Amino acid sequence: MAGERLAAVDPIRYNTIGELRQALAGVLEDHLKRHPAIRSAPHGDEFHFMRSVRFSVPTSYQAVDLPEFCEALRKVSISSLYLHVFEARLRPPLGMNDFSVWFERDLGEKELAGKVARLDPYSRTHEALREIIIKMVEGRLEKLSHG
Repeated sequence: MAGERLAAVDPIRYNTIGELRQALAGVLEDHLKRHPAIRSAPHGDEFHFMRSVRFSVPTSYQAVDLPEFCEALRKVSISSLYLHVFEARLRPPLGMNDFSVWFERDLGEKELAGKVARLDPYSRTHEALREIIIKMVEGRLEKLSHG
């Protein structure tokens, strides 16, 4: 069924909206080829495509190092976490979350960046994701303090 095949498309595998759109369209096109006698929606039940307009507003939180990052991540809203983890992956050209990019590019924390980048954000709640990232950063801070 098309619904099951659409649900099986894993958004985390795609680095851009275009790639994800192409994968979803491929599933639908294949379904239409296999089932040419698909019924039409009755008048008034058409699917209306919407467009999204996203804007970001700076918060009062910023970090210059890992301890400040943990402190800020504990305080920012879930919408901030969503922006930096979920939406960031879909922004060209990086296809990564903003945290991993910052850890690697600005702090030289390649291993930590990789660990956070490999998290599957779709398999847990946003609050659980926040806690996991904080624990990863705290683990790195612990290693730095002993090494």
